[in-house]
Amino acid sequence: MELYLHHKASPYVRKVLLCALELGASLEERVVALADREALDAYAAINPNRRFPALRDGALVLWESDAILRHLARIHDPAWLGSTRVSAALVDQWLAWTLAHLNPAMLGLQNARLGFLPRPLRDEATLIGDCARALAVLEGALAVRPYVAGEAITIADLALAAAFTYEREAALLDPRFSAVARWLDTIRARRSWVETEAMKRAALAAFGIDLQRVAR
Repeated sequence: MELYLHHKASPYVRKVLLCALELGASLEERVVALADREALDAYAAINPNRRFPALRDGALVLWESDAILRHLARIHDPAWLGSTRVSAALVDQWLAWTLAHLNPAMLGLQNARLGFLPRPLRDEATLIGDCARALAVLEGALAVRPYVAGEAITIADLALAAAFTYEREAALLDPRFSAVARWLDTIRARRSWVETEAMKRAALAAFGIDLQRVAR
């Protein structure tokens, strides 16, 4: 399998890397240089949206990160999709919710505070409110179970966790959400998170970005 990416500091790339590490999936990395117009034009044959990541598995090409997570889990360990009918339904729910609600709020506030692109269209005060509302929903789920789909970690937790890639640098998590903090600490203790954090730091360093300098 080939994984197409632009850099490993991206939360969307990170969620796939987290999944691959957890599942022991071997992925050949194909890095597409954002500054290379010809390379980007060629990449459009893989992903016509020109977004990252994308996965090639033989004749199959997938270009939505959650679709990639599902594909990897089906091949390597379907338990990560939810081991029961109920947990599988909750995995689908939380994957959809993350894209629709958590990511726009968290990544918008992240970009506003760290100066990342694209610049959010909403002001910081509005984004803070958006984050608080989304985190309150997540808090409610994690207050009654260790992971969002039940007793076991799933790909939904990996997708959610990726939204917290810059939580410390951008101060994204209000301390009143203690269940979310507990869950996030559990994720951060996993080898996959530690390894992808090192990848993130290396990617940022290659761009000359010092988050200790730009973070509040």
